[in-house]
Amino acid sequence: MFNMGFGEMTADDVVYTFNAADPAVTKEARHDTLPNASIASVQAVDKYTFRINWKAYSGATLFELTDFNEGVGIFPKRAQDEKGSEWMRTNFTGTGPFEMTEWTAQKGMYLKARTEHWRKVPYIERFTLLDIPESATRRAMLESGQAAIG
Repeated sequence: MFNMGFGEMTADDVVYTFNAADPAVTKEARHDTLPNASIASVQAVDKYTFRINWKAYSGATLFELTDFNEGVGIFPKRAQDEKGSEWMRTNFTGTGPFEMTEWTAQKGMYLKARTEHWRKVPYIERFTLLDIPESATRRAMLESGQAAIG
């Protein structure tokens, strides 16, 4: 299930994500992993099955769909349809064990654990990633116990 109540992930969400990241399909597309030059298109076969149509087969593409590499985050088409592109740029909506409650550039990212998750419920309730550019401040936060990792 997607965070923020956007329902279950389906093949349509996979197709939407690949198309949204492909400048040949979506003019304003900007993505650090996609598009993949070896893929001609992605299509839904049924609710839970999608097909990758290749220009030329590349085994590296399969790593993009696993935990062996950076991976490709799949986003809910329903969020795009209901909220629009601008909302999606600042509201990450995935299927992971944490839900983002806030993200502010040059401040931080704030996550809370999902109490029900298909794979594993986190053993910590909240996770905060702060943007602290000054190394002396990061060190002071570590030494004072204000941060666990720096």
